[in-house]
Amino acid sequence: MDEKKTVSSDYAEELALLKQRADVLGIKYSNNIGLDTLRTKVNEKLEEATLGKESVLDKAALRKKVQEEQLKLVRIRLTCMNPAKKAWRGEIFTIANAYLGTVKKFVPYDARFYQNGYHVPFCIYRLLKDKTFLNIETREEKGKTFVHTSYVPEFSIEVLPDLTPEELEELARAQQAGNRID
Repeated sequence: MDEKKTVSSDYAEELALLKQRADVLGIKYSNNIGLDTLRTKVNEKLEEATLGKESVLDKAALRKKVQEEQLKLVRIRLTCMNPAKKAWRGEIFTIANAYLGTVKKFVPYDARFYQNGYHVPFCIYRLLKDKTFLNIETREEKGKTFVHTSYVPEFSIEVLPDLTPEELEELARAQQAGNRID
């Protein structure tokens, strides 16, 4: 008989403890819920909370990794091949997503900016590399006009090697002496 009282007492204590945990975790349950069912609900809620914390940490780590990769500067020399943009000074390119945020960069088209190379973030470089425009060519043959259209790369891009520490020092001195940054 004492054994039955101990078992039912342990059952009641565990059930009361699980009900307290369920209340704290915001789990709804009926008054006549069984011990095993309540235990399962509490354990599931605790696992969800743990997984939620891990996914937030994973998202933060992923965001940091993406930003490191995509915001790394690439030194380029660029030539605009689009005849419609020959008179333009340059263009502002923008990239945005959930992991990277918003990245804007003015890319000049004037050749003097590219004498020693020009630095752009890697994500902007990829955008420039993928840009195309519709090239329209017309020619006359035997009194007929032929129009040929094709998509061609908008920019000719030469990737230059990164600056050496000596070149960086020299650039810093030149910018400091001229009280400018370009």
